[in-house]
Amino acid sequence: MKNAPSGAGWHALGLAHLKLKKPEKAQADFEAALKVAPQHLSSAVELAQLALGRKEPASVLKALEPALAETKALSPPERSRALAVKGAALLLQSRPADAQAGLEEAVRLDPNNVFAKGTLARTYAALKQDEKALPLWKAAVAGEPDNPLWADGQVQSLATLKKPEEALAAATKARAAFPKDEPTALIVARAQELRMPFAPLLTVDEVLASEHLAERGFFVEVEQPGLGAVTLPGPPVRMSETSMTVGPAPALAEHLEAVLSEGLGFEPEEIAFLRRQGIV
Repeated sequence: MKNAPSGAGWHALGLAHLKLKKPEKAQADFEAALKVAPQHLSSAVELAQLALGRKEPASVLKALEPALAETKALSPPERSRALAVKGAALLLQSRPADAQAGLEEAVRLDPNNVFAKGTLARTYAALKQDEKALPLWKAAVAGEPDNPLWADGQVQSLATLKKPEEALAAATKARAAFPKDEPTALIVARAQELRMPFAPLLTVDEVLASEHLAERGFFVEVEQPGLGAVTLPGPPVRMSETSMTVGPAPALAEHLEAVLSEGLGFEPEEIAFLRRQGIV
């Protein structure tokens, strides 16, 4: 392929790298495909999909410009996919009204495009048109029963339409389908999508098991008298010139005299009297 590069060849290599979960290499392959053959617009759609995964809506829209410029430049299923990806990018920019027409066309072009149906449902819900969103949510859930985004949207629309029994049934079905922590992960993901400062409230065990905090070097191991080595949270901030350390917890009454004298102003004879009386 290096000796006789072609758009189709680079595109096929990019798809192979996607299957191998190597998005950076796939990105380079699709870019090479377009450089060799600008008319190979399927590669532009793949680049847009990669940009959407990185939550870069501006890059999505830019990548799709040539692919969507001519209505017959892509096959109907490919154009449907491109329009759905564009709609999702517009939702990331909080522009549901701009996304609506393209997503409706995407569903018309390919009635089997589950992503287009789910994204159009999200658009209708954002525009407070839950009655129109509901059948699309149901179709998306049926097509991708393991996608929590569709399940959550269906429950939300049912609740908005004041259909509590159906909402409860859908929520019960969703809870059975996903791990118990899936709702938390979904809420955090949706909040981050809207650029809201959300984070899960973790238990002590969940904090200690956090791979992210461990990778950041947040935890420190301290030798605690009587207990041995224990894992503790490290300093909450790291400063360029002032070092912060974490030491063992004080033993019972270890700092009693300092507290009494320096903190409370007791004289040495007063502290001695308290000791003789067994008060401290």
